[in-house]
Parts: sequence; structure tokens; C-alpha cells
Amino acid sequence: MTDSTYKITNGCSVTQRSGSSLWMSYINVDGKPLRKSTGTANLAEAIKIAEERYKDAKDRVRRGQSVSVPTFAAAAAERRDIRIAEIDKNKRRGKLTKNRATNKRGELNRSITYLTNFVEDQIGAHTTIDHIGRVDWDAYPEWRQDLRDQEIEFREAAFAKRRDDLTYKWETSSKIRKWYKNLEAYLDKKLESTTGGLGPLKLEVRPTTFRVEYAILRDLMKWCRKKKWLTKADEPELPEITNIIKPRYSFTPDEMSKLWAVAQERYCATRRQIKQRFGKDAYQEILSKDKEAVSRKRILWATILLSATGMRPKSLCEIRRHDVIENPSGSGARKPLRPDGGEGKRSDGSTYPFYALQVTTYKGGQVLTRPVVPESWALEAIDTMISDLKPDDFIIGGTSASLGKGIKKVIRETGLEHGISGEIRTMYSLRHGYINKQLRAGVAPVVVAKNVLSSLEMIEKYYSEIGALNFFDQLSGH
Repeated sequence: MTDSTYKITNGCSVTQRSGSSLWMSYINVDGKPLRKSTGTANLAEAIKIAEERYKDAKDRVRRGQSVSVPTFAAAAAERRDIRIAEIDKNKRRGKLTKNRATNKRGELNRSITYLTNFVEDQIGAHTTIDHIGRVDWDAYPEWRQDLRDQEIEFREAAFAKRRDDLTYKWETSSKIRKWYKNLEAYLDKKLESTTGGLGPLKLEVRPTTFRVEYAILRDLMKWCRKKKWLTKADEPELPEITNIIKPRYSFTPDEMSKLWAVAQERYCATRRQIKQRFGKDAYQEILSKDKEAVSRKRILWATILLSATGMRPKSLCEIRRHDVIENPSGSGARKPLRPDGGEGKRSDGSTYPFYALQVTTYKGGQVLTRPVVPESWALEAIDTMISDLKPDDFIIGGTSASLGKGIKKVIRETGLEHGISGEIRTMYSLRHGYINKQLRAGVAPVVVAKNVLSSLEMIEKYYSEIGALNFFDQLSGH
């Protein structure tokens, strides 16, 4: 059996290969070949498909574009690999920290996966990137939310099964009941999530998530134009995502004091248990190695520093001992205060110094290092936590996700998980509480913005309810 070829015109033909029932289109425009299956065994249909491809190829060459256009999935995968290589290169050059590079790779991989799945599910797996328009992308937000609903259903079912399995394990094991007298305490310890099995997953896809995914999609389209797979006219206009300004749920100063007290009591309770179990002689050695003690101590320090500086948790995790500046310029001759208002002194009677924290942030692809000034009541805690650290040791370390889980437990135990209006408060509420407190104390918004590594625009945007009356003394000249 031989190949069957039907010539349509110069540069355009269809061929049925021996052993195959499908027709293959062969196109050549100005010496640029394009071979692609028509996907049909019907000759008339194959000729029609080949003619359309030939016409489209001539139009593309006339516009200076490439004859062959990849599918969306192929183009997205190629662009993703290029961007990941760029991220790794910036990491090696020190422009990105290890955590920042990991987050960027994860963000890129997740976004490309969602965008590709949408195209394959809603438009077609073999759709070339130049055949996807604005109308197609208009359906993306709804599809994305439907997928989120399915993910939540799956997580809820998995969480319910995990809870049932643990409950059965507790009920049938005398050994477990010996260590955990209360079922809820055992479940709280073993279950990774404290939010109904959803973890960090929100019920609704946030506008910020859409903006990140659309930014990656726009970058892909721009890159495709450089590859001559698209023209400016081919690039779809993406639907607008409404920027909903939500209130920043914060803690009051009194509520933050309760959080510190609970975090400290949790750590002290673990210390007492270790001392009772292992005795005074082995106490210190066991304390420094016990996972629960180390974790609760870390959560205590983090709660204090987040409350006293308003910095982002991710930035706090990246601070090392050598980033702590002793007696920075501008601290003057004032005396540090203790949390109770007394003069800050060490056990040997000496006064501990003022401290500032050098924090790394990222703006416009650049790595910037800025000093952050903590409130003086936190200086005693800083002095204690850095006393035995080496220059390159992290003062908190770990990830912001692990901090969030630990602080969430403290918030729940304090009974402050929900605000007056029922809103859920998290560790970021400590940041918002700090900003609110500073603004209400009369500190200029531009100064607050600098200390929390934010912009004046963002402070005014989210904390506009704190008006001029909070600066009465300064404005009135008193």
C-alpha cells in the first residue's frame, strides 16, 4: 500500500500515509514548511482544512509572523522554563533569597497550570495561542471559582475522614489516651489545619490571585509577540478584576497584650512539663532540643516582634543576628523601657541597649535593605533572644506558613479569633494593629509607612478612617 497525495495548489496538498486513515496537510509558504494532521479521514474535509491553513499561513507570513504557531500549552510551558531559569539566575547572583525564589517558582508553576487547564478544558487542548480571544478569557474567573469550590469540597471530605480516623485511633489506643487525656487536644495536635481542613485556602479566589495570574498571562502574550506567534491585534484584552478594598482586621493594644501573655504561658507550660519529666539536671539540654518547646518559644518571640514592629512575617523569618543593630544613630540618651513601663535592665543590673532590625524587602525586582525600629517595650525580648546567637543565625527562622499556624493556635486559645463583626483575624492582624496604634498615637503616616516597609499610598488607602483628629496637637501647634 502506497501513500495517497492530493495536490490542492502550489504549496498546499494533503497526503494519506500508508497504514493511516487520517489525512495530513502539507503547506509551504516562501520556503517555510508546515506539516500538520487534519484529524479526519474524509478527503473533502481534509482539503477544506488544508486550504484554511494555507490561507492563514500566507496571511501570517505577509504580517512578518511565523508560519507555525504552537498550542497554548506548548507556548506556556516554554515560557515557564525560561522564567524559571531567570529566577534561578537571580538567586545565584544574590538578587533573590532562597525563600523568595522558591515562592516565585511556585507562583509561576501554579498560574501556568491553572491557565493551561482552563484552555484545555474550555477551549481545546490543540488550540493554538493565536486563536484564543477576549471572549474566551471572559469565562476564566467563573471557571477558576468553580475549580476552587471543587478543591474545597475535596479538602473538607479529606479533613472529615482524617478526623474520623484520628478519633478512632484515640478511642482504641490506651497509649495515646495516656498522653492525651482529652480527644480535642489530640485532634488539635495531630490535625495540620485549624480552619476546617481548608488550610490557607480561601472560599473565594481573591482579586490579588487573579491579578498575579493575569500578569503572568500578559507576560506570556508579550513573549509570543517577540516570537512572532502573535501580533498586537491578536493579543486578547483581559477582563478587569475589581480591586475590592477590604478593611484590615486588627488587634487592640489590650488584645495584643493578652496574646503575648498566652504565648508566654504556652511556652512556660512546656518548660514546666520538661522539668518535671526529666529533672533539673537535664532540663536545659532537653529544653533546647524539644521540638514543642523550640516551636512555642519561636512563636512567643514572633508574636512580640510582629506586634512591636508591624513587619511582614516573611521579612521577620529572614532576619539574622547580624541584621540586629545595637544603639543605632538617633536612639539618643533615652532609657529603654520594660513591657510593664519600668526601666529596662538585665539581670546583672546593666541597661540593655536600643536595637533596630535591618530588614530585606523587594521593590521593582531590586533587593533593598531598610532599618525597622521596634517599640521600646520589646527591647528586653530582643536582647534575650539574640544573646546566644551566632552572626549568621536566624533570630526566628522557619517559614511564614509555620508561624501562621502557631500564632493561629495562640489566637484561638486567647478567644480572639473573631472580631466584633465576626471577621477572622490572623497573624497579619498584628501588623494592622501596630499600624493602627501608631497612627492613632499621632505618628505621621509617612513615618509609619517607612517603618513597616510599605508605601504612603497603601497606608492612606487602607487606614483612611484614622483622620486629622489623631494629629490634633501637631496641627493645632500645641
